[in-house]
Amino acid sequence: MEELIPEDDCCTLCHLLLFDPIKTNWGQVCKFCQLGKNDEMKAMHKDDLCTLCHQLLYDTIKTRCGHVLCKSCMVDYAMGSLPNAMYAVHVDANPSDQLQSPGNLKYLVAPCPVCDNNNGEGVVPSPEKCTELRNKYPITYAEREAKAAHAEPEPGGDEGVQTITLCIGNTHQARPRPEGSTKGDRLHDWVVFAKVSRNDIILGVRFSYRGSGSENFVMEKPYKIADYAKRPLPVKVSVILKSRYIWVSEHADNYSRDGDKRQVKADWKLDFESHNGKGAMGLWRLKFKRRV
Repeated sequence: MEELIPEDDCCTLCHLLLFDPIKTNWGQVCKFCQLGKNDEMKAMHKDDLCTLCHQLLYDTIKTRCGHVLCKSCMVDYAMGSLPNAMYAVHVDANPSDQLQSPGNLKYLVAPCPVCDNNNGEGVVPSPEKCTELRNKYPITYAEREAKAAHAEPEPGGDEGVQTITLCIGNTHQARPRPEGSTKGDRLHDWVVFAKVSRNDIILGVRFSYRGSGSENFVMEKPYKIADYAKRPLPVKVSVILKSRYIWVSEHADNYSRDGDKRQVKADWKLDFESHNGKGAMGLWRLKFKRRV
């Protein structure tokens, strides 16, 4: 009968009984396994390293332009890629629902961190690369798995960093052409809106666009403005938090003189074509925390 070895007595890398153990931040390993990992690191090819974390690629995805990255690194990068949307979703999508499935790579539209090409159709998992790396660097890959399993969750609570989903998009309706006219641009009545998964932390949303002559500051939901245009226009959207919160982003701007980082700005261009002409919506995942 095979003897069961307690988990605490197993090497994190080879999963066998510890021999001459070394303690690490993610568990205990055999000294021999640690030496084997050092040999793998010396022989590791640069193409097997993630461009963002500079470690062995793990749980890999491939961009539309062919670059391979760690999935978690790409998602974290996309979250910080303001003012560009992280995902492109259906115009009727609910931001709270989208927050529950942040790993949906199908809709990821952030630019590639290697070549800056836009991933307008999302990125795709790359399981064949995972298999290749696991076979090529078994000890180092096992270490990456162990680190991922022991990763500390993002702190919650009012004083910890939290994540919300922001959706910005537009609907529109094309006006009929004047009687007898067959040429020229048609007028479109459009509505630009912002939806968030936590309305209780939002002070208001500011919209501005060329030709409006002024900024539109909306302090109650639904956060939206309406106008008409012949062609799609770029719209600037600023989301401002209530005074007791701040954004956790390098793209955050001060809203008042005390340097409070309560404002983030995003760019949106009116879309008159997507979803059979119904409109379109971009999705951002943003971090915030309560002011100390």
